[in-house]
Amino acid sequence: MAIQQINLEQGKAQRHMLAMWVEVGEGSKAKWEPLGIGTEDASLTYDYDETTATDIWNTTETLINSVNKSITFDPYFVRAGDNLQATLIDILNREAWSELSNFKVLLVRYYVGKPGKYQAMTYDGCTIKVQSEGGAGYVSMPIDVNFGGSKAIGTVDVMPPETPVFSAA
Repeated sequence: MAIQQINLEQGKAQRHMLAMWVEVGEGSKAKWEPLGIGTEDASLTYDYDETTATDIWNTTETLINSVNKSITFDPYFVRAGDNLQATLIDILNREAWSELSNFKVLLVRYYVGKPGKYQAMTYDGCTIKVQSEGGAGYVSMPIDVNFGGSKAIGTVDVMPPETPVFSAA
């Protein structure tokens, strides 16, 4: 796969150009719902599992064994029509903890690729954990999203706020 170029004509990539979507519903009713509506600041975090060793020649080498990707959405206000939040509340009520690791998440870099073919990846075994529920003026339900499962690389066709269609490469 060839390295793709940053597709900005000038300036910096705006934050909405790094977007995540979660699949909600089942079967023919499944649809992509945006993650992070109402969250002002959220960054994809890379947690490296690395090993550093110095050999008999005093040469130090670092090996990257794996990388765990995650993101936190805080605040994440409870909003009308948010199907993910309804699903999470149902899981919490039923204490069906294993279901928290069955989410499919779409990660899109709208600043890589070209219009109609923006770089995207799906992860089919993501964990979404509710940190808390409550707040002062409005109810917030901050979440942590840990990326996992099988990854598929592809593209999406439209930019937010339109709902993307993922096409595997």
